[in-house]
Amino acid sequence: MDNQRIAKRLLRLAKAIVAAGGVYYDEDKGPRTPWGPAQVGYPITKGVVWYSTAGHGGLGVARSVASKKLTPQARKMAMKSGGRFWYEEDADWAIPFFENPEWEKKFAQLGGGRATSQDEKEKTIRRWNPKYFELMSEDIQEPIPMKDLKEDDVLRIRGQNMVFWVVGTKGRSLLLRGDWDKRTYKLSPSNYEEMVEQVYRNKKSIWKKEA
Repeated sequence: MDNQRIAKRLLRLAKAIVAAGGVYYDEDKGPRTPWGPAQVGYPITKGVVWYSTAGHGGLGVARSVASKKLTPQARKMAMKSGGRFWYEEDADWAIPFFENPEWEKKFAQLGGGRATSQDEKEKTIRRWNPKYFELMSEDIQEPIPMKDLKEDDVLRIRGQNMVFWVVGTKGRSLLLRGDWDKRTYKLSPSNYEEMVEQVYRNKKSIWKKEA
């Protein structure tokens, strides 16, 4: 194949990538990843990008996003470089997508494919990264009393991929904003106690207040 035909083929590929929502980088000028310079980047959301290189690829999560959207356990399982947490494409990808399934749905839409189920991601993690669930089980803790919560605290229900921000109070109830739909929910003391008891008893999800 002569150079002119190669150039045309690469141009078509670049246009296809951009049309799918991706970014095509000139040779050796892409962002640095643990697997070499990126050739293609697919922005999923602010600070979350899937990168492909000449030989490998994976998900890069900016430190500022990881501190809010990933559990300490997920961050421990990542490679760290260049201010990002990295999850390679063979198996590690399942960890951030398990905790934030909306990221995978967006990525699947970019590629015209299908997002995996939570069960499928869990099986991948248990097979290739069982340490993640070991770390999660070590972090079971006593539920936080509702009276100790204050505005801007974060409540994460692990295992269900739900995150709430405490945005205020109304009477004796908490006002929470859901991360996935930005709606505001009112949670009475009895509702809070019931939910915490169920979560703590099952030991598969955890309420946690984060700074």
